[in-house]
Amino acid sequence: MLKSQTKEYYDYHDIVKEVEKLSGRKIRDWSGKFNIKYDYSTGDFPAAKWATANGYDWRVLNDPVDEEGKKLRCEINAKWTQTEEFKELDSIPYHDFWHWETDNLFYGVHNGSYYRFSPKEALAESQNEEPWIREILEYFIQVFEKNNMPDEVEVHIWW
Repeated sequence: MLKSQTKEYYDYHDIVKEVEKLSGRKIRDWSGKFNIKYDYSTGDFPAAKWATANGYDWRVLNDPVDEEGKKLRCEINAKWTQTEEFKELDSIPYHDFWHWETDNLFYGVHNGSYYRFSPKEALAESQNEEPWIREILEYFIQVFEKNNMPDEVEVHIWW
């Protein structure tokens, strides 16, 4: 007689939500490079503010209507990208933990995958990684401990 089997697993996205809630940061943009909220419709973004302060009409940055507008947008962008403010914003690194995971933990991941996941083991094996990787893994460990999860679990990854 065949018997149905039940697989025990955790939803990976639920774990990530808990990590993000605990840390106050996103694992797909840990350093916050793209976490800044701008209003492009009102000119509330750095390039527009710089353009306005330097005598340009910032609206050409959004939607130049003719060739002259396109040339002006290129001129503004060329000058804006030489400013210290732009260089400072541009220097914020992009840290995406998902990319690290797919290279180091979830090989061959695809929609509907199941993987064994142990943040303690991953942390022990990542001593030569950048500090932000280890910092995120520490948050995963805290979430596991807070939720009385075993050190190693099966996770379901889907999108």
